[in-house]
Amino acid sequence: IRPEDEELLRRDLRPADVWGIGAKTLSRLKVLGVIRLADLDRVPDAELQQTCGKAMAKRLDGIRNGTDDAIVRSQRRRTSFTSEGTTAGYARADWTPLTLLEACLERVCRRAQRAGLVGSRLTLTLRPHHPTRPLLLHLTCADANSQVLTWLPPAIDLMTRDPIPRLTGLSVTLAGLIPVDQLAETLF
Repeated sequence: IRPEDEELLRRDLRPADVWGIGAKTLSRLKVLGVIRLADLDRVPDAELQQTCGKAMAKRLDGIRNGTDDAIVRSQRRRTSFTSEGTTAGYARADWTPLTLLEACLERVCRRAQRAGLVGSRLTLTLRPHHPTRPLLLHLTCADANSQVLTWLPPAIDLMTRDPIPRLTGLSVTLAGLIPVDQLAETLF
């Protein structure tokens, strides 16, 4: 971006395209009629502060004027995905621990696939109904992947090896994540 184009770019930038402006702030800006950052020029400071809060109003002003001092950091590589659920509640029929395991595993695998990642370790955290420490169960796969059909059978086997205590919930963590394009080819 050339310095002479920066002002025009900021004026036409939609708030939804600005890092750190979330759904709540976007809905509040919409009420004020702010579609582009240039629209902030016609919103009185007091009204912007009243609607979006003092800190966000200051940040929006800084973004609009090109004086925002937010530090842009490169995104760190994701190392794990976790999905957690409970065996009862939320206006649905109670789930069995195995049904909950499958649902949580599907969520972490889907998230990993969308991110283009595969994992080599799976941790199941079982939360017993009686107040004791969670039970941790671990699996390792020689070939990193994000396929539910690969992880589910050994996860079920691990969970059913010993009697399952009555659970209030469980979580599934897929870890050891690497980008799928860095996955080493198997020789055999």
